[in-house]
Amino acid sequence: VSTGAIGFGLATAAVMYLLAWRRGMQGVRLVLIGVAVSALLRSVTDYLLIRADIDQSQAAHIWMVGSLASVTWDQVSLLAWAGAALVPAACLLIRPLDQLSLGDDAAMGLGVPVERVRLAVVATAVGLAGVAVAAVGPIAFVALAAAHPGQATGDHDDGAASPGRGGSGASASRSRIVGTVAYMAPAQ
Repeated sequence: VSTGAIGFGLATAAVMYLLAWRRGMQGVRLVLIGVAVSALLRSVTDYLLIRADIDQSQAAHIWMVGSLASVTWDQVSLLAWAGAALVPAACLLIRPLDQLSLGDDAAMGLGVPVERVRLAVVATAVGLAGVAVAAVGPIAFVALAAAHPGQATGDHDDGAASPGRGGSGASASRSRIVGTVAYMAPAQ
């Protein structure tokens, strides 16, 4: 499941990016394509769950809800390695993202390679999200609560990119995973 989650996440992001590309990338188009691709993939998932053996379907449903209960140290190790590789990449994208927040024309005027930066942001975000989902499954409430730690660390909604905004959900997920594994380690 882990390799498949990461691989299909990257493949889905590539398909969405290619479908949304039309003489450049626009956020609204990417969001609309994302909604359509999400609906399509959800229907494929539902079909596969209906056609699967009941035991496989039940195991898939448990993973799809997301749980920290069955995370192993191997998965924590994967998260650590992915974090060590992708978090510095995300930090390097902060300044170009700040410049992109001024608009494409202004960012190009400042020398930002707009499309390359967007592609790097999408690849980095999908990589981080894919590894987290591969480890614990999709835990929806983390995305809803991610803004609050970012704001508590001084991140305000001023339109600029910052480490608190993008990293708070990912760091909250990783810290909960490590804490749960450490707590449950004697029982394993």
